[in-house]
Amino acid sequence: MFTHPFHVTSSTVITASDSASLLSHLREGALQAYENAQITRHTFRMHSGEAVNTYAIGNEPIFFESVTKQLFCPSVYVGWQHPNLLPTIYVSENSIPFLCNGSDVMRPAVLDNELYPIPNVSKEDLVFISVRDSASKTVMGPYGVGKASMSTAEMYSNQKGKCVDVLHLYRDKLWAFGSQTPCRSRDETEHFGIPGEEVINVIRQIAYNDAVEEQVTVNESEDELLRRVFLYTIGNKIPADQKYPIDAGQFYSHFILKSLPEGRRLDIKKTSWKKFTVFLNDVNSTAGEGNWFVRMDRSNKNHVIVELNQTHPEVLKTCPKPDTGPNGRVEVAELVTITDLCLSTLKTLVPSCPYHTGDRIPLFHIARAVFIFVFSNKLLTGDKDHACMCTTDATLARIMNCRIRSSIHLHEIVSQICATLQKTFVISAPDGSTLMANKLPMVEIVLARTKKDAIVTKVTNMDTFGIDVNEMISQIPTGDPKRTFVPNGGSELMIKGDQLNFVSEFLQKYYGMNKRYIKQVAFPVKAKKGRRK
Repeated sequence: MFTHPFHVTSSTVITASDSASLLSHLREGALQAYENAQITRHTFRMHSGEAVNTYAIGNEPIFFESVTKQLFCPSVYVGWQHPNLLPTIYVSENSIPFLCNGSDVMRPAVLDNELYPIPNVSKEDLVFISVRDSASKTVMGPYGVGKASMSTAEMYSNQKGKCVDVLHLYRDKLWAFGSQTPCRSRDETEHFGIPGEEVINVIRQIAYNDAVEEQVTVNESEDELLRRVFLYTIGNKIPADQKYPIDAGQFYSHFILKSLPEGRRLDIKKTSWKKFTVFLNDVNSTAGEGNWFVRMDRSNKNHVIVELNQTHPEVLKTCPKPDTGPNGRVEVAELVTITDLCLSTLKTLVPSCPYHTGDRIPLFHIARAVFIFVFSNKLLTGDKDHACMCTTDATLARIMNCRIRSSIHLHEIVSQICATLQKTFVISAPDGSTLMANKLPMVEIVLARTKKDAIVTKVTNMDTFGIDVNEMISQIPTGDPKRTFVPNGGSELMIKGDQLNFVSEFLQKYYGMNKRYIKQVAFPVKAKKGRRK
């Protein structure tokens, strides 16, 4: 809205009654900061010809108003002083260049985890936009102000599309009209006093009763990330009319960095190659005998790319990266539908809880509410290895129907609150589609014997997660995998030999699946009994 210069057509000091009416949009705590201030109304003629009123205290714009669009919004200056004035949508730092170029907030950019949940909003609600920097573990913002184009329920049901219409941003022309104060940032330990990762792990344990150390997560090294993104870029990001040679530095900045998965950063100095040109000269050694990925040359002492092998088998395997999930992986959101009884309990724990009866929210939102209550009231009793234990006070004792000062695991509290709630599982498939299930879905990996007494591993129920069996076959290098069809209309994957652990780790690494959704069944394998001599 304020990306282009505007012209100030008038400036008028408003009356005390108009000031009181204007400030009525603020909450009581914020109201006290401005109630005796002199407010000036500036009328802007925008680049589009639209007239916008901006209300300022001194040289600090606090609100802006679009009469034609019927909008009345706070500025980022107000957001920095009163961050709880509006619900906040959190996005990753990779979104900043797109926002600054005039893009709106798209669904894949929106964060939704135990530390930064999607707030409860309706369509057309005003929201703040804050940016989480994964490298520095800080949050900048509010970085902007916008209007929700999806409700919270729609955001959970859709993994694509526009979530927020951006109206005003840090460093736009409205910000420049003010004092040009730098954007506020805070450490993500500010709320709980412990690192964000620890908060996320604790809340996950509370919600799902998972032992974090038992969850298998495969951390991709900088070397692996660079090679994977390089192959993906060759296969999916090079225009058909691309002209060669391409300067190696420009290829890295224009193609590689823009192809990184959402939320990931690449530091070339942390790779074993240290420089991108060294990587380019070395990567062909991994292309297979007689094959290659890239051909290089020197031009005016600069390294240039003269040809890219887009027909290499590894390049052809790289599917276009969908808009949902990092690298087209499987993501599962466990949602519960709020009832009157559940809402009453949540309001008891967190009076400012924003939910309503009938809302569908992720299970970890309830776990987060329990954690906030216990943490705020200093009821946690566990040490680092048992961080989810607490002592009950009168409120928790009433919820759990137990004695005061009882020792209890926080997961038991969540289970009690959710005991009668209906669950829905929203699955973001690798191709970007969204699937729904009313029961906990599981990929089953079963060890069995064929009629000829050969040991095989069967993998079923992949269709529930939108996993393409043929794509999976192309990625498994062992056991001669084959697709077979089962009577219920689905399909299964059959692999020779005992591949239970291999398939489980493959699903977690390649598709990012949580171990919670993988079931291994090892049938006892007995040798044939021979005749006694």
